[in-house]
Amino acid sequence: MAIEYLTALEGEFWCKIRGLGLAYSYHIFNSTDAGQLRFGLSRATDPVDAHRAAATIVQSYADGEATIGDVELESTKSSLIFSIVSGADTKSAATSQAYAHLFSGKEREYERELMAKVRILLVLLLVLLVLVLLLVLLFLLLLVLGLLLVLMLSLSGAGRDQGGDAERAAQVPRAAL
Repeated sequence: MAIEYLTALEGEFWCKIRGLGLAYSYHIFNSTDAGQLRFGLSRATDPVDAHRAAATIVQSYADGEATIGDVELESTKSSLIFSIVSGADTKSAATSQAYAHLFSGKEREYERELMAKVRILLVLLLVLLVLVLLLVLLFLLLLVLGLLLVLMLSLSGAGRDQGGDAERAAQVPRAAL
């Protein structure tokens, strides 16, 4: 999912690598068998700066400085599911995919299971987002209650002070009589 998001049209890599003219194209390849991610550039005018830009983008997400919005997340999900489905959009492509899965040791229903995992991941992310929002709302509610308590205490304290002044003022004329 991260690869799809980062390499999306008009995405981070598009704007900060292709948009700045550092490279015409870029790709990230996930080799699950080798346990590697590979990053590549094509027609790069400045491969060092293009690599540096890609590393900066990935690091900003890893550090939590950059986040993925809800719209971008839904768009990424749709793109990912489309790319999985389009890999078997014809009989010959489906047959090739089945042979590739057979020889790589993957299950026959690998794509369906992968799409189900993507859906589950998105549901978990949405639940996490809702929990975070609820915690923020709870914090704000506690903050407002604390401010109301401080306000009530300060008003009750000010009322006592004013009442004490009024009693002293009332006592002065009585003593003079």
